Amino acid sequence: MADPLTLIWAAMEAIDPTLLPDGWRRIAPAVLRSLADGGIVVQGDPVERVRCPVCTPTHFEPVIATVGRDGSVEHFIKCPREMRVRIRDVDRQTWRVDVGAVAGAIAEEAELEGDVRPLVSDRIWHCGHLVVRGVRVEILLARGLTRSDGSEVATSLPRSPLHRLVLVPGVVPDESVWGSSVPLVLPLRSITCIAGDAFSIDRHAITQAVQRLLREGRSAPNIFHRRGENWDIGFDGGEILSFADSVGLAYIARLLAEPHVYIPAVTLLASRAGIDSRIPTGSSGPAIDERGRTELRNEYRDLMRELDEARAMNDLARIPTLEMRVERLTQDLASRLGIGGKAREATDPERVRKSVSMAVSRDIDRIADKLPELGRHLRATVSSGLFFMYAPESDPEWVI
Repeated sequence: MADPLTLIWAAMEAIDPTLLPDGWRRIAPAVLRSLADGGIVVQGDPVERVRCPVCTPTHFEPVIATVGRDGSVEHFIKCPREMRVRIRDVDRQTWRVDVGAVAGAIAEEAELEGDVRPLVSDRIWHCGHLVVRGVRVEILLARGLTRSDGSEVATSLPRSPLHRLVLVPGVVPDESVWGSSVPLVLPLRSITCIAGDAFSIDRHAITQAVQRLLREGRSAPNIFHRRGENWDIGFDGGEILSFADSVGLAYIARLLAEPHVYIPAVTLLASRAGIDSRIPTGSSGPAIDERGRTELRNEYRDLMRELDEARAMNDLARIPTLEMRVERLTQDLASRLGIGGKAREATDPERVRKSVSMAVSRDIDRIADKLPELGRHLRATVSSGLFFMYAPESDPEWVI
């Protein structure tokens, strides 16, 4: 009998991951039953062309169906030597590899955390993640990357700040298939086997591969990245934790993205209205009608451009005037948005600055509870007031 997983991985690389009769018959019946019980293979459509079971050398012929008087259906092929050869149902049976079930089996055998889901059609699957030395690494399953469209599939994988280990069925594709972001790739054939009659994966081999990935520096040590309704946050190569979305985290992300730059409180507030697109919007932002948003966006953009030019030229005469206009815009935004997202008739700009400061401070405290080192770093480097700034002594590289 042939190595069953060699046949499975070869089938997975094909456009249609199907084992034909000549293939699955080389797998021991007990192993095939085990793979079927685990959902890794499922019965596929019967073939319409089969190998003649009686002739040597072999030949392939189309299957012909006949209906008996009792309504029963029989199948046969025309054979040059035997004229007519009966074909059993088992001779036409196929088994299809369920790629999603393979991803699930990898997740279970390797004891991965997280969900199993397709990322790029049925070509790339998310199997889960491992946390090694406090660092989270995503484990993906990819197939058919050596085909003509392999590069298109690989480069369509969503960008992520998290480290990735990609498992492929057999042949490791050339690194050029991934474009500029090359992950560590590991062939399944080197880490899987049939133990007894069941599918098994060497979890230790995956852990070793992850450690190798981290040693090679294929990682971003500082992460402050929004993912749906949560943020993935990690500092200095430490553990990456998930935080529920909030306005304060979006403010902090903007500050981290532009170190050593004074950012007005109004700029941070503007993100809540969708006026400043350079910062991810937090979850508690109120709605403004489109006309009002467009007016504020245009005024904000023009004002910030003028203020940047005045600072660049050290124009001490214009800067105070422009900063007063910042104050007025702050008051306008505050009157439309209110503190905490409620409409107000009038609001002191100082209360707006205080609101933004409190949001930032509250989320720095929340971060410090789970990531004390990052909390200390932010408390020491983030200043607040009319203008905010992130001013670290040495600039860490952040993935935002």
